[in-house]
Amino acid sequence: PGVLEIVQRHPWEVAGVTLLALVLLLALTLLVDWRRSESAGQSYRRPSEIRFAGSGPDARVAAVRGGVAGKWGNRYETWWIVWRGVLPVLRGEFDAIQIKSQDLAGERAEFRLYGRPPTGLDEVHQCKRWHATQWTVAALEREGILRPLGNYLGSEVRVVFASGTSSVLGAMAEKARNLTPRAWLAGLNRSEIRAKDELVQAWNIGELEVHDRLTRLSVDVIDEATLRVSVTERVAVQLSGDPEHALQQLADFVLDNPMTRLTS
Repeated sequence: PGVLEIVQRHPWEVAGVTLLALVLLLALTLLVDWRRSESAGQSYRRPSEIRFAGSGPDARVAAVRGGVAGKWGNRYETWWIVWRGVLPVLRGEFDAIQIKSQDLAGERAEFRLYGRPPTGLDEVHQCKRWHATQWTVAALEREGILRPLGNYLGSEVRVVFASGTSSVLGAMAEKARNLTPRAWLAGLNRSEIRAKDELVQAWNIGELEVHDRLTRLSVDVIDEATLRVSVTERVAVQLSGDPEHALQQLADFVLDNPMTRLTS
């Protein structure tokens, strides 16, 4: 008799054999997963949510195995959030983090770190993976970044702009932190003078105020590949569990909680 005929004559027996085969396949899959986890020096854990555990330099996250939820809109921004946002909070360097933070004027940032009282300053981060040439003042304005940067800097908040592409503001800010206003103005090159004039017009402030705001700006240039290596290495040191799984789980956790202040 053919297969179809056997199924028609013995439907319950065939269903039982199929169910048994599925159970055996599932058991084999779990066994293989357990073996891989053991060979990597990790104990097998059932999936559960990440939780913040403790605070200070020894703070750690209970990282667990599980699938990637696939909520990452941009890997560069996500890795930066974990590396320069979440991990510093767990180390006790900041009191809390808020993803997609928004100030009173409605200006949004990638995230905001809240300084530890009474003296810790807040820190706002904005990320853009790359730009075709350089992040000039005009390019930042076209992307809608320049005005929020100016507003945050004007409110006595430290601002970090991260990208794989350099910006003329990076050198200007470095000079501003190390020079008096008079020496800063005298030390600007031709392209920086043009950028300074554009900031005066765009932010509607004077040259001295531009200098003051730039003292609180940091421009970090790091490409995507280097960022991935850096955050994975930091996760391996600071978080428990396999670093790749920890990074995935932690990123999903924070991206599931936008506009929420998260503390350790």
